[in-house]
Amino acid sequence: MIGILAAITIVAFNGVQQRAIEAGTISELKQATNKLAAYRVESLSDRYPMSLSDAGIENTDSSNFQYTYDDLTNTYCISAVSNAASAPAFHVDSSVDETSFEPSVCAGHSTGVPLIANFTELTNSGSRSWRAVASSDDGTKLAAVPTSGYVYTSNDSGATWTQQTGSGSRSWNSIASSADGSRLIAVYTSLPYAYISTDSGITWSQNIMYGSTMYPQAVASSTDGTKLAIAAKYGSGDYVYTTSNGGSTWARNTTIGPSGWQSIDSSADGTHLIISSGGGGSNGYIKYSHDSGVTWSNATSEGTQSRWGVAISDDGQIMYAGPSSPTGSLVRSTDGGATWTTLTDTGDNRWRGLDSSADGSIVIGVDRNTGTVYYSTDSGDTWDTYTDFPTMRYAACSSDCREAILADSSGYLHRLTFE
Repeated sequence: MIGILAAITIVAFNGVQQRAIEAGTISELKQATNKLAAYRVESLSDRYPMSLSDAGIENTDSSNFQYTYDDLTNTYCISAVSNAASAPAFHVDSSVDETSFEPSVCAGHSTGVPLIANFTELTNSGSRSWRAVASSDDGTKLAAVPTSGYVYTSNDSGATWTQQTGSGSRSWNSIASSADGSRLIAVYTSLPYAYISTDSGITWSQNIMYGSTMYPQAVASSTDGTKLAIAAKYGSGDYVYTTSNGGSTWARNTTIGPSGWQSIDSSADGTHLIISSGGGGSNGYIKYSHDSGVTWSNATSEGTQSRWGVAISDDGQIMYAGPSSPTGSLVRSTDGGATWTTLTDTGDNRWRGLDSSADGSIVIGVDRNTGTVYYSTDSGDTWDTYTDFPTMRYAACSSDCREAILADSSGYLHRLTFE
């Protein structure tokens, strides 16, 4: 009888404790929505903020916030996830009822907060000067290229690696993968060739893009691997090259203008693209396209800050661009490039490696100067940092960005997971 009463008491206590945690999460969410409402009242345009930081909302010791704003309808959805082990979550959707606190998170928001980051040194990959990495959506199929050597692939989340001699030994610059990891595209520094594999890196074909004086810098792929885009710099080939048939034929886009293009990323269907310039010039530093690279718009609000890493959500609406200068800041757009917000929580860094989850809510980046790895679960408003890797340079993550492959420019590849 005593044991039964004790069990009942424990269950009752746990229930009370859980309700207290939930009440605290709701209370903090209410305070956040009050700040959003106050921002709208004080705003000259009668609009909600583009980001939580604009309204002075920060994560607390007990809750983490995520926020999505729709500029067209001037509505928002905000989620609060408790840091408690039970991790209760609530959200408010202003398009439905901004006074109603509903269980669970908003669509596209993360239901949990990564509390533990696990780094695994992938010694089977060999210690090399790694240049770029790519990941399938589920994080099991990985690809990596060194500054000199062959393409390397893994089919078991990095546990083992295969040197793909069919790719040839080259001075690689970039590699990209389809969602399932079956289609890969890689480019190297000095010739107008794209190397394409349709069998996860076992065999490769050489595709001539255009002319002979171009230096491919970065590649991007749609989820099915048929729409590809290449950013190039220098010479008469300083443009963007696209294909919609997996690389059989290529189109050179000259309307974008030469600007020392460095990085490029693609939406899931290949319709939306973002590109950045590390060299700048009169043709812009961040440009974006919503017609598979046929026409381009300039992010004029971002001025003359040179850029390196870029990332884009699957739907092409959330974009990130990192600076190449140590005095610049990461910027974000939530409306397909029309407007941009400076994310100050990371400080000033040189963002060489940058990737995001499919919905754009989780972001991973690497500072070229220090090798510091940055990770955000709230669309870049706040960040966790990991500083044990001074020569880390590049990153690619799974579709939910809970797994990532990191490239060390003077060492091994690393796998990063969160739990």
